[in-house]
Parts: sequence; structure tokens; C-alpha cells
Amino acid sequence: MSKLTRRAFITTGVIAGGGVMVGIAMRPGNQIKDLAPKLGKDGENLVHTYIKIDGDNTITAVIPHSEMGQGVHTALGQMLAEELDADWDRIKVEEAPALGEYASYSAGRRYLLAGIEFPKILIPTVDGMMMRVADTLNMQITGGSLSVRSTGFLAMRIAGASTREMIQRAAAKSWDVPVDEIVTEKSHVLHIPSNRREPYATFTDEIASMTPSQTPTFKELADYKIVGKYVPRRDIPQKVDGSAKFALDTRLPDMAYASVLRSPVPGGSLVSLDDSAAKSMPGVIDVVKIPATSVTNMLGEMRASEAVAVVADSYWTANSALQTLEVNWSKTEYDSVSSESIYEQFDRDISARIDRTNDRLEGEVDSAFSRAAKVIDADYHVPFLAHTCMEPLNATVDVREDSAEIWVGCQNPLGFRRVVADFLELDTEKVTLHNHIMGGGFGRKSQQDFVIQAALISKSVGRPVQLIWSREEDVRQDFYRPAVQSRFKAAFDENDHLIAWENTYTNKNEPIEAPLIPYRVPSQDIGYVSSPVHIPFGAWRSVDHSQHGFFTES
Repeated sequence: MSKLTRRAFITTGVIAGGGVMVGIAMRPGNQIKDLAPKLGKDGENLVHTYIKIDGDNTITAVIPHSEMGQGVHTALGQMLAEELDADWDRIKVEEAPALGEYASYSAGRRYLLAGIEFPKILIPTVDGMMMRVADTLNMQITGGSLSVRSTGFLAMRIAGASTREMIQRAAAKSWDVPVDEIVTEKSHVLHIPSNRREPYATFTDEIASMTPSQTPTFKELADYKIVGKYVPRRDIPQKVDGSAKFALDTRLPDMAYASVLRSPVPGGSLVSLDDSAAKSMPGVIDVVKIPATSVTNMLGEMRASEAVAVVADSYWTANSALQTLEVNWSKTEYDSVSSESIYEQFDRDISARIDRTNDRLEGEVDSAFSRAAKVIDADYHVPFLAHTCMEPLNATVDVREDSAEIWVGCQNPLGFRRVVADFLELDTEKVTLHNHIMGGGFGRKSQQDFVIQAALISKSVGRPVQLIWSREEDVRQDFYRPAVQSRFKAAFDENDHLIAWENTYTNKNEPIEAPLIPYRVPSQDIGYVSSPVHIPFGAWRSVDHSQHGFFTES
């Protein structure tokens, strides 16, 4: 029986305690009627939240995750096409828009209810509840390696299998034959006894009005023809021939460009600004002061200091003019902090072991060290690391009187849309976000500081603005992978067998299991001390695993 975690127990209690009528009300149902006008194009038929079928039997997989080079559009397209029994050569993929219907409910279910096997009758209610939670939290997140193992496993496979079953039912009804005589193959339905064969497109009108099952029957692994096989990635040809469109490729009528500068020390504020030289340069439109901002989201609190932006008729002009600004920033308590002083602080705090918190304490650690034939000590540290994505941070925003439109590459389109609406004091429905493929993200493009800046600049100058961060600004103003120090002591017996493992490191982040070791060591004492620093940190290819993997395996 699966282990029932505290959070799963609470969530299960909510589902069970909500009653039958509430449970039924939470079930996903058919979203096609409301969603189709927002998503459909000429010749396309939306038959499932994640599936469109064209009149020529081309199938489009609508992928609710951001493509930043990891191949997720192809991978999730494969998972959907496999269960749909589709012809992979006739499959297209497109990214889902920033709409609540594409909130990451499956990631929420994977996180909150990991390891819980619900009765089949409860699964639609569970999924419906998680859809509402994800929509409320503006979760359309690509990160945490969740796309394949959550959305792929818990959404795309279900979408493919349930749509296949709806097509089979529609064909059986149309041909007046038992549904168990209907089989599918490469985007076609077949009735073997009568040798009748039709493309899926024949039945799009019928299935669009059906309610897809959240508990369909999946294919047997032995019958897989697409998943587990090599297929070329769908995004590579466009990236090779230059037709792929990144947010940086956005061009709008009357669009201006902006470059931005923030205090080099977090928390610094603007004391004085001489922008006369910048404003005298040909092509410069304006110099805009951007207030300090703070956003609280599921990643924690994101703070951005005051900034100054130069707006011009080209990025080159904007960034060149930015260099002429004479800016004085306020003094902060962190002005004298350096990498060396941070490592000295880490070393002091690890040595003092004040308020040390245990992650794991097993066996007789002190006894093992006292009788050890050999003891090895080692200290490791890693620095703060910036993301430095190949594609620089950029966002294009057009703020109008009562609406706004955004072109960006980000890892949470719903969250970005909501935060821009908040800062512009607009209803969320008045903000349209176009998410683009990214030249890398790695967690940095889940933070919204740069799109907020672009929105405020556009509002100030009254025209569309494309904000591009310089490489210098990108490295100075990141949400870094944290610097960490980790101290080890290992005890060995006379046969060189490891009998005890002691590890103390600085600052606990995510995921909580990162410092734990998968080895059978009889006595273990693993824990951390708090040694706070002022430098902002964020997701960076898993946050803690990359540091602790290096520490423990070294």
C-alpha cells in the first residue's frame, strides 16, 4: 500500500469530505465549447483540450509547457500520439496559450498526491480539483523535471487514450456496430468484419460534444510504436533554417527598444541621476525610472531594486546611451560583502554548528568514529552561479489604455500574465501573453522581474517596447544558484569499509532530499546550519542536487 503523506491525507480528506455533489461539480467535463474560439484556426477542430484534428486528418498536439531546448514539445507530443494511435508523420505540435485550461494541474497532483493510488471513481474529481487549484495559483509551470513525469504521464496519455475511445464510440454509433469491433491504426478507425476504414477527421463533430474520460484504457507497452523510439525533434528544422520565432524576433509598429540598469548591490536605491548626455543622443526617446518591485509567488518572494531604463529607436542606441548615465546608488549594509567574506562566514557557521538541524541521523555515529581505523575529512564549496542563457532576457510589451499584450519566452505564462495585470492594475482577462520558444531557461525565466520592467516602461512611454537585458546586467541581477559550503567526515574500519558518514552544510533549499546519500552506511549524521546571505537565489537546474551531487560523489 502506498505511503499516505500528511499533504496527501489532507487533500484526500478534502475530496472525501466534500460530498458527492461537490465532487461531481469539480470534475473536468467538456471544455471544448468555451475553449475552441480561443484556440481554433480555419480548418481545425478542437476535440480535446490538448488535441486538434484538421479536415485533412492532420493532428495537432497542444502542449501546455514551454520549450527551452529540452525537447518537451516532441516528448509530450509522442506520449499523446502513442495513446491516440496516431500517425506520427501527420502530427504537429504547438504551445498552449496562457489560459487557465492549461494550468499545470498534473504537476500539482504529482507533487501533492505523489504515491497515492485513488479509486478509479475518484480520479475525475481529484483531477478536477487540481485543475481549479492550479488555475487559482496561476500555475503553467515548466520546471522541476515535471513535464514528462507529470503532464506527460497524467495528462497527455489520458488525452490521447480518451480521445481514441471517443472516436471508437463515434464510429461504432455511425456504422451501427459494436464498439469492441472497432480498432484504430495511424489516425484511422477500422471495422475489420466489414473492411470499413475512415480517418479520425470524419468524426470530429461527434466527439467534440462528448465528455472525455479521465480513466481511459491505455495501450499495452508491447504495442507502443512511437514512445521509446527515435523520432527527430519537431523544433530542430525551424531552428536550423532560421524560421523559428523567439520573443527576441518580435517586431511591432512603432516599437521602441530599452536597456536597463539596476543597483549593483541588491537593495540599493537611486540617489541621483544625470541623464542629459543620454537624452542628447540621436534616437533616444526617453529615460525612465522604474520603482522597486516585489512579487510573492509559489517560488517565494521576488524583489527587484529600483532601476533606470533608456528607451530608443534601436537596442544599440538604448544600450550605448545607458553607458552615459551618471547614476549614484544608495549605500547598503552589504557594500563590503565579497565572495571571500561569504566563505569565511560559511566556515565560521559550520564550525560553530549553532542551531544545526538534522536531515538524517541513523546508527551510532560517535561510537563509529571512536573505533574507526581511518578517518577522512574534506571541505567543499561552490560559488554563486548565474544562468547566462544563450538567449538574453527580453520581453516585448504593448500597454494600451485598458489592455496589454506581451511577447516573451517564460516558464510560467499564466503567472507572468497575472503579475503584469497586477502591476498595470488591469483585469487578467485584459492581458494577452504570447509565449515563445526559448534559448535556454534553466529556472531563470520563471522569475518575472524583466517582464514587469518591460510593462512599466511601455506604460511610461505609451508605445510598444522591447526590453533586452545586456549580458552584464544579466550576470549582475540573476537569481543565482546558491553558494554552499559542505564539510564531511567519513570513518572506515580496518577493511576500508565505510562505517560512518558525517556531513554539515550551509543553508537548506530545494529539494529537501538533495544532501541524502543512497548508500548503505550504518551510521549517518547529515544536517545543515543557517548562514544567510543577501544575494537572491532561485531555481538553477534543480537548485540543491547539482551542488550536493558534486559534494557527495567527490
